[in-house]
Amino acid sequence: MYKQSLLLKNPFRHCLMVGCLFVTLIPSAMADVDSVCFAVADNDRDGNRDVLVRINKDGGTEEVIGGFTDTTSMEAITFDLYEETLYAADAGQFGRLDLADTGKFIKIGDGFGTGTCTNGEVVDFDDVDGLAVDFANDILYGTQRREGGTSQYDVLFQIDPKEGKFVEGAFNGSDCVVIKVFKREDNDTITEDDDTFTELPEYYDIDDIAGDPTDGKLYIIVNTGNGVKSALATLDLSEKETTGNVTATLVGVVQTTGGQRLDDIESLSIDPNGVFYGTTGNGGAKKEEAEPPTKDRLYQLKTDEVFVDDGMPVILAAGLGELMPTNENEGVAQHDFEAVSCISEPTIPDSISCLMYAVHDEGKNDSQIFVIKPFAESGTGAIFPIGPMYKDLDLEGLAILEDGTLYGTSGSDSCYGREPSTQDSCGSAANSDGFLYKVNTSENLPEYGMIEPLGSTDFSELSGLAVNQTDNSLWAWARGKKGNRKKGPVLIVPTSPPDATLVEEFEEFSGKIDVRLVETNEIVQRKLDIEAIAWSNDGETLYAMAYANDKVISKLVEKQNKPGKFIREPQEYEIPGNDPVLGHDGVLDNYGYSELWAYDKETKKLSLKCQKTVKAGVEGMEMQPNGLLVLGTHRRREVGMVGFDVSLNTDGKPKCEVVVTRTFKGLNYDDIESIEWPGQSCPHRSWLYETSYDAQIELVEYEPVPYQLEETLREALNNAGMTEATIESNGDEMTVFYNGYQFTVLAQEVPGYAVRRARREGSDAKLDTSATTGCMALSSELEEWTLCPTSPDPKALENMLEEIGDVELDEGNGSISLKLPNGMDIEAMLGMAVTPLVIPEGEALPPVPATDTAKIVSAQDTDGDGAKDEYTILYPKGEIQAISVMND
Repeated sequence: MYKQSLLLKNPFRHCLMVGCLFVTLIPSAMADVDSVCFAVADNDRDGNRDVLVRINKDGGTEEVIGGFTDTTSMEAITFDLYEETLYAADAGQFGRLDLADTGKFIKIGDGFGTGTCTNGEVVDFDDVDGLAVDFANDILYGTQRREGGTSQYDVLFQIDPKEGKFVEGAFNGSDCVVIKVFKREDNDTITEDDDTFTELPEYYDIDDIAGDPTDGKLYIIVNTGNGVKSALATLDLSEKETTGNVTATLVGVVQTTGGQRLDDIESLSIDPNGVFYGTTGNGGAKKEEAEPPTKDRLYQLKTDEVFVDDGMPVILAAGLGELMPTNENEGVAQHDFEAVSCISEPTIPDSISCLMYAVHDEGKNDSQIFVIKPFAESGTGAIFPIGPMYKDLDLEGLAILEDGTLYGTSGSDSCYGREPSTQDSCGSAANSDGFLYKVNTSENLPEYGMIEPLGSTDFSELSGLAVNQTDNSLWAWARGKKGNRKKGPVLIVPTSPPDATLVEEFEEFSGKIDVRLVETNEIVQRKLDIEAIAWSNDGETLYAMAYANDKVISKLVEKQNKPGKFIREPQEYEIPGNDPVLGHDGVLDNYGYSELWAYDKETKKLSLKCQKTVKAGVEGMEMQPNGLLVLGTHRRREVGMVGFDVSLNTDGKPKCEVVVTRTFKGLNYDDIESIEWPGQSCPHRSWLYETSYDAQIELVEYEPVPYQLEETLREALNNAGMTEATIESNGDEMTVFYNGYQFTVLAQEVPGYAVRRARREGSDAKLDTSATTGCMALSSELEEWTLCPTSPDPKALENMLEEIGDVELDEGNGSISLKLPNGMDIEAMLGMAVTPLVIPEGEALPPVPATDTAKIVSAQDTDGDGAKDEYTILYPKGEIQAISVMND
């Protein structure tokens, strides 16, 4: 027996709480999602070809596409994180199954390879029985079957799906780890910080591995050899990168609902609803003992029905049907289903959009909407902005309805739409406080990220926005700073203008609330300001976040005890003392803590849920399908966004625990006003899990904004005196017409300008118009672009140059590389100006040219060195452009 400290099992958690307790996440209820399972009939490895089938929930099967995979030893399949690619392992070869056409196995790489495990053993990955995606971290794992009994435990290794081989050093420098199974002892003397386990050495064969999309955990199906005594166990990966250790804890030995031990479970899959499925093979060593037979069947493993029998935990399995399709495979009925994977789509699959939206507050009231791709960068996530930085628009909330429409609400500092003012606020003039906006989320349109005002809600400072997914209703929280000063939850019908109703007015929270200081037992008053809201998945609780500042509270201690007019017991608030976990040295600072409150939809009462969440202001909050709240912090890059567990402990109290973090790396987006998870279009997938590793999230995608670029370019031309110039735009390609000439450029934003701002009149935009070839610089006080020339007919130019030598055009920087037959390299640049074909008034357009090749019509020596260095090119449609040789 051994003892394992819970504090050592989860070293990756970034705990921000006093007295942090590491516990197992209990997922909240999720919306049911249609799911379907795919399986491969291995046909007992008797030489018959494997067959890909689709499994109905009653156990009935049907072949998918062509059926035959052209393999004979396939024992593992799994869908990728996006449910688009079905990965498979044929003995020691990795690949994918072609779901779009033939159903055939397509190889990736030249085999998994050979690695060295943490115990020093060298293992050939040539009999892979399990594949699974770690949903919390977007990592693909495989299990290798070894036939040496307890002397050779099966091993776990990590797979690079692009290369099709194992990942070197994935386990603290080692390539793989042997998996041993332990049983948690039921001992009343065990403290909450310490568990006692007993090793079960007889469980050495791993038949499959699966990831649970509801909580991010990994599970395995193990047996005692030859398929006997199949059991379910969960993997602990928390020490994988620090010590290389990975252990498995027994969940239970599997038994049918009729009381029969279930042998030879060959595959395991967990569908989007968290339902466990397993298929049995041909019966293993006990295939003849089953009465009635349990082989070749689909089972649901009821992990919520665990009991103890003769000292061993047992889970029940409900039989769903026999996996024996009527059609035969080369004269033999398909059998021995050793690989299964269940996904959310009822058909072969469409891409699922799981984009998150958020808004960053730059300064006092400038807003930048951005998108988080949660599953990019190996599950860490990637951020990129959409639309411009909106000057004077104080966006405070974002929420997306079932039809995919993204809405936003504004706060009291919003002056968007007014003329620029030298004042710090809107003053007494009318502003856009409490407005509802619609945000364009069409990625392929130039209006992507642009907003459309729908009008005022007649409420002030709508600091949060959230969707109740049970009835698709849109809710905000009014803080009542200006105008309509009523405070509380507001139900919004997103019409134009919007129809908004105050559901419950919390008048007692309009000023201050009572708290009792633990150290002095004094009752003082402080403000309660709701900054963010999010609905629970069951639609019964509206979570609301308020900020508690240490300095403010400490000053109140000196004031006279004033209980106030509120009819309720004061909430206790303890000023934190020396706290090395939080880095709090006992000195009160401006960060304080954010408190989580809960509004009950039925009783319409507001109560304190978690006295402390994170040591920062929280202005963005969203509920994930797995029941973890995502919190976005205010100007705390070292805290960033966190996954926060509000599920209940065994004592019925909420855990109130930070379990994972995403800190910011090199980002200016450190003041998140709102976060939106598309819970209705992506109801089964979460981003942050308890089992996720803490990581940094950074800006990895950044594209020029065409409409913003056009405004900046137009202002620069006006500043240069070219007021009569006209511009045509096509994405990031801009064509300027001026004084009989035109120039077309491709725009690329200069790196380092991570925050975009909307252009407005009076800016200092400048265009370097002195360049005749090469790229020009476009700059303003807030951003920079390089504008590089393009050809009006690149194909015609390329055809001409290919008659001279090997050519390479770079539309990104206007350069031409030409290698002549004699080996000489010529570097040239396109001219900026293009003379278009001029059609005299009254004359018809010329016919379409028969040629598709440009030609040189003149050449000259511009620098006087005796060599021709500038060539005039005539294009088939009549345009004229210069090309300058740079290395003549």
